[in-house]
Amino acid sequence: MIWCLVMTAQLSQAQNDSPYRTKFTVDAPITVAGMGLSYYGLTRMQDKNGLTEEQIANLNKNQVNSFDRFSAGWDSDQAKKVSDIPFYGSFALPLMLAFNDDVRSNAGQVFGMYVQTMAITGALFTMTSAYNPRTRPLVYSSDVAIEDKTRANARNSFYAGHTTAAAAASFFFAKVFHDFNPD
Repeated sequence: MIWCLVMTAQLSQAQNDSPYRTKFTVDAPITVAGMGLSYYGLTRMQDKNGLTEEQIANLNKNQVNSFDRFSAGWDSDQAKKVSDIPFYGSFALPLMLAFNDDVRSNAGQVFGMYVQTMAITGALFTMTSAYNPRTRPLVYSSDVAIEDKTRANARNSFYAGHTTAAAAASFFFAKVFHDFNPD
């Protein structure tokens, strides 16, 4: 975290050719708050109660919202592995911005904005998931072990963390690239 703040300190120094105006005294507290709320939300996600075996036995996938019903009971280890590729790949996508001279000359500012983006995204995801215990589709599957169904993580279905993080990183890349290269 200290390293992130040191890098973020460069926010106000290299803004001559940047389309962004940032200020350490404004952006650093927002970033720290996002990181803190992400951590707090993560601890709340991990501390919430999982479903009991009785609750699991009483679940009926026909009582799931109609727009979600198609996925109730679906679980795939292969899909989990495949979904990690764009998830982790999206985090590296903003590193490609370093190939642009203008972005590279504002690397501290852009890095600070990226950390801030991901901190706020993490805070929104973890806090929402922590306080909205929505059952994952795998809980409705008879093929999934009861230990996996009773874990607190089985109640973290709202909203999708992998999708959220990948979208935030990808949209950040696209926006920054566009703003530094408007033509």
